[in-house]
Amino acid sequence: MRSIRGIRRRELLLGAGVAVAALSGFTAVPESSAPRPLRAAPATAVTDPDLLPAPSGYAEVAWDPHSTVYPLRSDTSRWWLVGSSTAEYAGAHVAALAERLGAYLYSDAKAGETDAQIASRMGLAPARLSFPGRQVPSGGRVWGVASPLTTRASRPYAGLLEGTSVRGVLGWDATRGVPSFIRTDGGRAVPVPDAVRFLPTEAPEHRADLTLFLGGGKNSATAPGVTAEEIVAGWEAQHAWLAPQRPAFLRQGFFANAYAPDHGAVRESIDAVNAWGRATLGARFLDIEAWLAGDRLWEQVGVEPTPADRDAQAARRLPPSLADRGGFHLSDVAAAAWVQHIVGPRILALGWA
Repeated sequence: MRSIRGIRRRELLLGAGVAVAALSGFTAVPESSAPRPLRAAPATAVTDPDLLPAPSGYAEVAWDPHSTVYPLRSDTSRWWLVGSSTAEYAGAHVAALAERLGAYLYSDAKAGETDAQIASRMGLAPARLSFPGRQVPSGGRVWGVASPLTTRASRPYAGLLEGTSVRGVLGWDATRGVPSFIRTDGGRAVPVPDAVRFLPTEAPEHRADLTLFLGGGKNSATAPGVTAEEIVAGWEAQHAWLAPQRPAFLRQGFFANAYAPDHGAVRESIDAVNAWGRATLGARFLDIEAWLAGDRLWEQVGVEPTPADRDAQAARRLPPSLADRGGFHLSDVAAAAWVQHIVGPRILALGWA
């Protein structure tokens, strides 16, 4: 695999536009119709090229999503929690930390999501919806295929169909195993083009918050065929989407699962992405792999390690005594210690609280 350390962000963001075509497919069907099969979807975050941030300038102003003047720096009294399983399962501990430090927390994390799903909800690569007859029904629910909503884990979110007044909620229908769109504005039927963008209305309000990317991207790393370069491109796209000229964010790296092989494509990808984070992000990179392999781990979690735990540390895997849900996730004890001993102190050290 070629080195990713010399990749320039602008090239990644513009090159990602090629992948936007893969986001073309929510094909809505009436509530009385049978759901259609799922299509393949991208696993990494991309950016619609015409949605790249283009501020007219920066100033000491509060973030206004409707203004072309962007803030110089993030409002670190407001936190935006973004990610997949680690972020969701550690959410209560992050909320407690935010309360102690006097910050408002907006939690926007869902286990099982890929970077593409996260990016859609963030607003940098909106899902694209197509409706029967190129018309949004006057009300109710429609089902269909929406890339990148291809897992039951997708978190419902509210949004607006671009160029219209149509509002609704895009989510997952667990009964039928397909995405669903529920219209909420109560208006008349509205004509729309194919592949109209569904612009989220909540998350973009937080683009100038201190952003905590805790765990996003690992579900992309384990997807077949996804490379470290693509994951890095997704991360760079998400970082570039933040509004301030000098955004405040923390990005958590990856850990190998407790019972994962020590060799292979997934492990190579994890190692490469972590190496990029260490070399590129500096203090904004949260090196969870190094923490799990460190000598102070057991004191901080208050757990007595077993020989299997020591072996896992030596192999740079999640120790089984700190694993949950089949070895794929941190236990609650580990998540609490991670937030208390690493995330919180890093926020303080960077002067963000």
